[in-house]
Amino acid sequence: MDTCVKKKNGALSYGLHITTILNHSGLNVSGEKETRKAIQTDVYGETTMKQMKFELKDGTWVKKDAHVVEEMDEEAQMDEANAQGNEEAMQEDQEPPTAPSSSSRVNEDNFQLMFGRLDSLATDMGNLTTSLDNFSSMVTQRFSTYDENFASLAQSMEEINERLRNHGI
Repeated sequence: MDTCVKKKNGALSYGLHITTILNHSGLNVSGEKETRKAIQTDVYGETTMKQMKFELKDGTWVKKDAHVVEEMDEEAQMDEANAQGNEEAMQEDQEPPTAPSSSSRVNEDNFQLMFGRLDSLATDMGNLTTSLDNFSSMVTQRFSTYDENFASLAQSMEEINERLRNHGI
């Protein structure tokens, strides 16, 4: 990280943040210099921000290719929802789009990932059920063995008591 920080064309803050993360995670970063924590009053130059893949949009530094979400008041959201409802009603007669939108592909990918995890969970639960059944069978078998041994012991004690009675003891 020290090398990253010293490079004139490197993204300075990333080196500081990575070192902080590694220290927080408990990873050995011996040989590295201690760094100060980044604070809100730190000022990065335009060159540094561009090296970190940020660009200035409407007076705010944003990550390149990042979607900017603007805050809207409730009235604007209601107006937009009504406008979308009217557009959907007008588009009912039109053909559906041939290619899915980017967000629907992302949603589909997320659903596929979720279904994969659910399948994995179902497999794990099946394995757990099998293990539980095997354990239950083993415990049942051991208790059956104990019951047989106790019955045999009870029989032996009864025979010993009978012999003692016969001998008058």
